Amino acid sequence: MMEAEDAVDVKGIQQALTGLDNASLSKIRDAINDLKTNTDAATKKVTELGEEPGLTKGALFDLLERLGSKLEFDVKTEVEASDSAFVDIVWFDKRLPVGKKSFNLRYEPVLPVIGFEVEWGTALNAKHVKGSVSNLSNLSAQLSIIVVAKHNLESLGNQPAHRKDSPGKLRMILTDRMYRWVYAEAQAKGRIIVMFEEEVKKWAKTKGLLPDPSLVDALPSPAVPPAAFL
Repeated sequence: MMEAEDAVDVKGIQQALTGLDNASLSKIRDAINDLKTNTDAATKKVTELGEEPGLTKGALFDLLERLGSKLEFDVKTEVEASDSAFVDIVWFDKRLPVGKKSFNLRYEPVLPVIGFEVEWGTALNAKHVKGSVSNLSNLSAQLSIIVVAKHNLESLGNQPAHRKDSPGKLRMILTDRMYRWVYAEAQAKGRIIVMFEEEVKKWAKTKGLLPDPSLVDALPSPAVPPAAFL
């Protein structure tokens, strides 16, 4: 929902348009039509990758947090795995409670079971992915998961070399690329798997959980482009 200060000021717009000549009004109408056309095209590109648009970062984080709680883990966000490594979301074994205060994992008697790094718009960038691997390696959880948001597939599909590729092929290309970065190049310590947003949603659905509709965005923000040298 829009905040009060974000609401459209219809009366103010009408006053601003009063006195404009026909040529100026025509330019405004053309600009509005162009905006609608671009918005419709962006929506079409998103839905081509699946039956639903991608989640916002907040919605994806919220779903992972609720799923962890549903599975009876202690859930913490922005966990300090070391002095220089922070992990997006961690599910802890409840037998060693984490409490509510923030802490440096290195000095606390807690047991991280699953750690998550969310590549919301950065999965095409090797530097970002390798940074996530480093954070997860510092965490040393029993299982680490790099979650790839749907927006990354849209960005990959917009590249000239992949514009004709099917959604399934795009997932395969990105999966192969990320596992190469994770294991062959970043040399991950421990077990790290890659999951796509749709897989997380299906997992959550088996536990009766759906994305919070108040956090779902109709259109994603652009993904971070891959580094020029890749």
